[in-house]
Amino acid sequence: TETISSIGYKDTTTVTFPAFQPSASSPDFPNGMKVGDMVGIEIEITNDFNDENTDNNAWQKFLIIKFVIFADGFENGLGNWDTSYEKSGGDNIWDVTTTNAHAGAYSLFSGYKGSQSYPGATGAATTSLDLSLPVDATLSYWHAYRFYYNYDGAIVEISTDGGTTYNEIAPSDRGDGNAGYKGGYWSTISAWMANPYAGKQGWIYYGLDGFPPTDNWRKVEYDLTPYVGNDDVKIRWSTGWNGYYYAYYGPYAYWIDDLTITGLVYSNNIAVPILDVIDPIPVDGTP
Repeated sequence: TETISSIGYKDTTTVTFPAFQPSASSPDFPNGMKVGDMVGIEIEITNDFNDENTDNNAWQKFLIIKFVIFADGFENGLGNWDTSYEKSGGDNIWDVTTTNAHAGAYSLFSGYKGSQSYPGATGAATTSLDLSLPVDATLSYWHAYRFYYNYDGAIVEISTDGGTTYNEIAPSDRGDGNAGYKGGYWSTISAWMANPYAGKQGWIYYGLDGFPPTDNWRKVEYDLTPYVGNDDVKIRWSTGWNGYYYAYYGPYAYWIDDLTITGLVYSNNIAVPILDVIDPIPVDGTP
């Protein structure tokens, strides 16, 4: 048991359990924690400060320990990212920023629409990711955005050939426990004013909470299990801007923070490669 004496509104903190370390030994985990183990975590508020409803003052969650394939909190620049993507007249200004962050000081930032060419599209892609070992994989990250109605938007794409071709993917959890984009105003990018992503599904509308716009953050997840087995995977986030700028609800932008890709990797997930031998083998046994 660990105790957090106090924590501010919307603040974050880290709690370390020595028994959960891979090298640790305890009665429950004599060989330490390893990928595939399940742990239960309980958080309880012990001082309710005269809370009128104490039914929600305890929380439990069971988690499977997974292997971290890729992680970035954007505190160390853009070393893991390719920001060269430009389409239909867009000029790429993706970078890390302190204008808005979920945790820490920095996040990945599309740049404000008013600071780049529009209409157009630009994006940021991960470096090559090896998903050849996991038996499943999940992408999770926090994001915030502000767009003008459904005329601007952001899409997420995946490549299994090192970035030569990309295909759009939809969330397995859009932040409310449901899969796919929300639909209606929150779903399809409009063709109005020549947005190059017209008709595509993505993150759109004024913000995550609709109208009026806010810069609130929300965690979302994408199931990457259909792409395990590939060793040259890239994921790209990009914004498509229409050709009109209505300043009243701006400034318009997209932010990403605290991104992780995890997978379940078993220690016995190995195989002997296929042997290339002559068939039939010569009489002298020489392959």
